[in-house]
Amino acid sequence: MLIPIADNLIPRGCTCKTSFPFPYRAEDVLALFITYQQNKITKVEKELSECTFEDGRVSVNLSQEQTLSFEGLVPIRVQIRVRLKDGTATKSTIMETYTDEVLKGGVI
Repeated sequence: MLIPIADNLIPRGCTCKTSFPFPYRAEDVLALFITYQQNKITKVEKELSECTFEDGRVSVNLSQEQTLSFEGLVPIRVQIRVRLKDGTATKSTIMETYTDEVLKGGVI
């Protein structure tokens, strides 16, 4: 089963939570990666231990440093890969989102 697309805009220079529809129960997941790429370069990768599951969604927090690593107004490609305890391995389609611009960069 494919994982549906994201509905997130990532605010650059902020801490934020990104959330995605997720059709599996947390207790069935053995491994999970959420990869954020920009210009074909992996900028952030999150693992299962960093995820929370609630109401049919998987969520991860991004730090200021992580959101600042994205270039403003350049597409960010996101994909989830998952392996279930029954041995099934699957992935989402590649989702596309953006980050906005920030006038004063750097961590505050």
